[in-house]
Amino acid sequence: ENNHMSASSHAQSQLLASADALNSLFRTALAFVGLLMLFLVFLLVRCFRILLDPYSRMPASSWTNHKEGLERGQFDYALV
Repeated sequence: ENNHMSASSHAQSQLLASADALNSLFRTALAFVGLLMLFLVFLLVRCFRILLDPYSRMPASSWTNHKEGLERGQFDYALV
């Protein structure tokens, strides 16, 4: 009777340990997914900011020097 009790207690403690390890793994995975979500939100915000205002992010020389047939001050009229 006593031997059976200790065996079931041992199995129960092993089950508890594996559940604890699973819980730890789940928390780690959840933290990783949370970090990925934060990174995704950061990229989305950055992308939308670039889409809404593309020319403020870009150095002026990369698009003002290579315009064809336009002077530098006339770029606003070229957009219309």
